[in-house]
Amino acid sequence: MKTFLLLASLLLIGTAHNSCSITISSESTLSDLEPLLTIDGYWKFNIGDDQSWAAEAFDDSQWDSIAAPGSWQDWGYIGYNSYAWYRKEVQIPSTQASDFIYISLGRIDDVNELYFNGVMIGQMGSFPPDYQTAYGRQVVYPIPKSLIRFNADNLLAVRVYDNEGEGGIVSGPLMIGYYHNEVLLSQNLSGKWRIKFDFNRRYTDYAYDDSKWDEIFVPATWESQGFNDYDGTASYRKSFVPSFQAGSE
Repeated sequence: MKTFLLLASLLLIGTAHNSCSITISSESTLSDLEPLLTIDGYWKFNIGDDQSWAAEAFDDSQWDSIAAPGSWQDWGYIGYNSYAWYRKEVQIPSTQASDFIYISLGRIDDVNELYFNGVMIGQMGSFPPDYQTAYGRQVVYPIPKSLIRFNADNLLAVRVYDNEGEGGIVSGPLMIGYYHNEVLLSQNLSGKWRIKFDFNRRYTDYAYDDSKWDEIFVPATWESQGFNDYDGTASYRKSFVPSFQAGSE
């Protein structure tokens, strides 16, 4: 079984106010997301920050319940500006329509990470000490199919940091679904990539060591992940096993 390397090198020139990235889907195509289920309504909620709260085994029965979308200030947490977590169990129906499943979390104020069954699958903005807001950005993440237990319970855990004003999952839509225009794709390469902000021909070598490169989620702008005020050349690398070879020797 062979593992393939995909290298994408981009020359991005503009002002410091431009957002630059590889983009597979964007807010402009959110209306094309075909819902499998909606995930608005009540979520378990707790202020503070503890990475153990991402775990499936964590007992959140003593947490508060608040509705999303909506700010946590609407539920009595007036004046609170810091970390908080949301948790919710969902059942995703099996579908033959697409192999590629996405989650929309609307807009989150200010920074967020999403954990699916205990595994981090997306981040927008940067947490302190290198704080960078992602407020106003539409949050859409691909869910790796290998993590999904179809027709059974799956855990969503959202870590949020609010710097000022309203905080939380403040607007929708909140849903899990798929894109019709991706039905014919043979393989979805969204997720974690490695990135370096320059280009060298050596980067195209399969054996090149990129272990010291930064990690970044695709699709998303790099500004939304803390790489700010950069305009120039960037190189992305991702190793993968082609779907037609998966499981073969």
